[in-house]
Amino acid sequence: MLPEELPDAPIIVNPRGQRPGSLQQDLFFQAIPEVLRKIPQAIFVCPSLRGDNESERLVDILGIRSNTKLWPRLSQPQLWTLFQKSQIFISPSVHDGTPNSLLETMACGCFPVVGDIESMREWVRPGINGLLMDANDASAIADAIEQAISQPVLRTNAAKYNAALVLERAAYLPNMARVEKFYQDVRSNT
Repeated sequence: MLPEELPDAPIIVNPRGQRPGSLQQDLFFQAIPEVLRKIPQAIFVCPSLRGDNESERLVDILGIRSNTKLWPRLSQPQLWTLFQKSQIFISPSVHDGTPNSLLETMACGCFPVVGDIESMREWVRPGINGLLMDANDASAIADAIEQAISQPVLRTNAAKYNAALVLERAAYLPNMARVEKFYQDVRSNT
């Protein structure tokens, strides 16, 4: 299945892969049955997790294979298509920097639901442009996903906010110009 072949349903994308010590992917998978009890049409797409033994095992044990798509690694254009088709980006982060996938999904209009850690708080204002959640708690992950799915107006408003935020703070050329100016100012003052 390709990103453009996904059904018209709530799509939750988790493109982070396995990052032991940084992401709680096991708790993310444990949250899925809770979400499906309330929103049975939800589809969870996880690029780069096909063939990952732990992910495959959890999907089978939890009985969520029909709503959970473990995909191979995608090309960048395929990822962007997936991000544009998805409503929610999830990153169960407990330790992380600012992931490129967070910025890319925000630029594509995808609503971020991320671990409540400092690097994510730099980008996400809860209830404004995303949600922060306790990534060490499967129920908290499920609650945040359900909350995001159930608030289409919040997601629409956040998409506009996030597009402007990413353009302002993460666009390469203007920000590299600011960095250059900063270093020139530092050199001039020493």
